[in-house]
Amino acid sequence: MKALHRTKTELQALIETHPEHRERIVDVCMDAKTFEHNRNLELAFYTDETLLRKYEHSGNCNYDMSRQHTPMAKCLLLREMLAIKNHGMSVQLKPHDLTLRQTDYDENERIDVPDNVWEAYKHYKEYKNHRGSEAESKPQTRKQWMTCIYSLARDLFGDEFVKRSETSKNGAKCYNFTTDKGVADVSIMLMNWSRLNLDDFQKEIVQNPHVARSLQEDELAH
Repeated sequence: MKALHRTKTELQALIETHPEHRERIVDVCMDAKTFEHNRNLELAFYTDETLLRKYEHSGNCNYDMSRQHTPMAKCLLLREMLAIKNHGMSVQLKPHDLTLRQTDYDENERIDVPDNVWEAYKHYKEYKNHRGSEAESKPQTRKQWMTCIYSLARDLFGDEFVKRSETSKNGAKCYNFTTDKGVADVSIMLMNWSRLNLDDFQKEIVQNPHVARSLQEDELAH
């Protein structure tokens, strides 16, 4: 309960107030993997500067090699990958929202992936799969790069965070990507915002109604 920043009474009140999220809240509390994915999602809410600062601080506490495989390092990599994906696109993906429709972009458009980012992603995949991936070639299109982003995001935030649904475009099979807003909302609801520095978080997250409600409820309680 301490890790969730919520007491049992508060969790029960959340479930009663938001019955539509009951299953997700219970899973976060009862399932170890869902709990870990939910905790990782907090990293997606930080500003780029905050996440980098926390990562650099972790270097004072851990060997550099050991922190390379932490959720924090993976989330930094995800942000780098998103910056490459977002360049030149009208729809801007965010660490906490990867919703992308076929109508939003040309998936066959060529994309320039820097070698250092690709090598970092390959290293992550090799570590995860416990085997080399020398045969895998660097993505050349937005479609191929989005597949990499999708894979990393699911590893970080869980299978429920983003879904890939099959569709077609010009007679060819392709995919839409949809982030489950409820998963992000539950993570925001479970955080005790009165204990956090709001400046560390993206403005879009701070403006979420659940944040204002949490701060108001805490003020009334005290």
